[in-house]
Amino acid sequence: MIVESASVVWQLEVKGFAVLPGFLAAATLGDLKSEFAELDLIQARKDDTLSVYREVHFSRCGTAIGLLADGGMLRVLRQVLGERLICTASSYARYGPGYPGMPLHTDCQPYGSKLFGPLASVPVSLRVFYYLDELTATRCPLRVVPSSHLCLHQECNPYRRFSSHPEELALTGVAGTAIVINPKVFHGVGPNRTAEPRSVYTAAYRPEWAGPARRVPRYDRAKVSSLPQPVRQLFQPPNRRVCNPRMPVEDRGDNVPPLGPARWSSPGGAGEEIQE
Repeated sequence: MIVESASVVWQLEVKGFAVLPGFLAAATLGDLKSEFAELDLIQARKDDTLSVYREVHFSRCGTAIGLLADGGMLRVLRQVLGERLICTASSYARYGPGYPGMPLHTDCQPYGSKLFGPLASVPVSLRVFYYLDELTATRCPLRVVPSSHLCLHQECNPYRRFSSHPEELALTGVAGTAIVINPKVFHGVGPNRTAEPRSVYTAAYRPEWAGPARRVPRYDRAKVSSLPQPVRQLFQPPNRRVCNPRMPVEDRGDNVPPLGPARWSSPGGAGEEIQE
């Protein structure tokens, strides 16, 4: 597929999300669905309409684990975040018929939260949603309030949640669509009014410098060492923060990458062929 790099950067930095229709090849999509069908899911709601599996990266789902280091997606993420990435989470969720929906919320709280824990304090990150089923207006569409991550008003306090908002959009797409979001944007999930489930595979990434404000549990070293090498490189210690608190002044002359609107129209913004 063709991904316009500059366009994706603009969408993520200005709108807070980017839709990549049909990102997953049909064969990959089929393999993922077969693998996830074998997992023992946890019921996340009393009415059994939401089932989840956390830490997919430590499961036996080989295709799903390999997708975490997909070259096409990593090129998109590195265009936005920089070269050195850390994968912080991967999970699978199945929204069954009758699921009532999820309120609009952010996944980024600067002091952590009881709902998301200290990992929510990561200051910069991106989240990738791989949709394994068709995303329709009546089958759990992704609800997003565009550009809400830019708002500085107290109404946009990241510790607030909303049942609805007049500016929200309902995003839809074919099976295999990938949607990348800035976790600071207000988003949620619409209800499932159909007779079919809707499933999604989610992966989260952050730049190496952007560690959590409070320590999070370390990974099991034996489990990390068993991951395929390209994936293992992404699972650095979760509390790793590569930054200098002394903030030395850098003199790089003209060899400085764009920090403003030039990021959306730079020569690197030409279309690239992304191979899944």
